[in-house]
Amino acid sequence: MPILPSLTPRLAAALATAVLLAGCAHPITMITETAPPRSTAHLIPKKVAYVMTDAQRDLQVTTAGGSGDRVSYYPYRDLEKSIRDALRAVYRNVVVLRTAGDAKANEAAGVSLVFTPQIKTDSSSSSWITWPPTAFTPRWPAW
Repeated sequence: MPILPSLTPRLAAALATAVLLAGCAHPITMITETAPPRSTAHLIPKKVAYVMTDAQRDLQVTTAGGSGDRVSYYPYRDLEKSIRDALRAVYRNVVVLRTAGDAKANEAAGVSLVFTPQIKTDSSSSSWITWPPTAFTPRWPAW
């Protein structure tokens, strides 16, 4: 009896498993370490807003991880609290806008400044053993 026919189903199953595992993206969450301190005595007495659209919150990004795998995450959704906390550490009143809107409506609502965050990310890893990225870089171009 030939050995090859008995190995064919096992080999096919092993290859299928390898293809499925290699094609996955591991979900991760981006977080900041701590929120900046908020001293109410030193806050700038202005109402400011940041723009965060539903499309930005739903934007899923997939970048390189280790061992040939990929990682996926939602940079705007993951970092929105950190953005709000950073602004709240400087300004007295911070609100979110779902669209950029027009300047007159913002002015009528008392909004002095509008920030529109742009988040760019990149990740990589030289590891062939583990899947998490060893280098992860979020970039914040000037608002």
